[in-house]
Amino acid sequence: MVFRLDPDASLDDWLGRVRGRVRYAKGVLSKLCPDCPGVARTFIHLSAPEGTFRYEAAVVNSLGKVGLFLPERSFEARKE
Repeated sequence: MVFRLDPDASLDDWLGRVRGRVRYAKGVLSKLCPDCPGVARTFIHLSAPEGTFRYEAAVVNSLGKVGLFLPERSFEARKE
């Protein structure tokens, strides 16, 4: 889940609600999105294509879900 809270919303309050309700949602985080005081979305963790950083695709995808877009990047992946 990725979320962007309204300016007047409390992060501590929202995280408390998520922690308190996630077990009742049985791990289905999309059930918690409508209660977010702002924008909340769930996303699939995509595999990173060749030549990108590990988890980069998941981060870029999740940020895009809440309206945050990164400029084109030209990073080279580390060899692990």
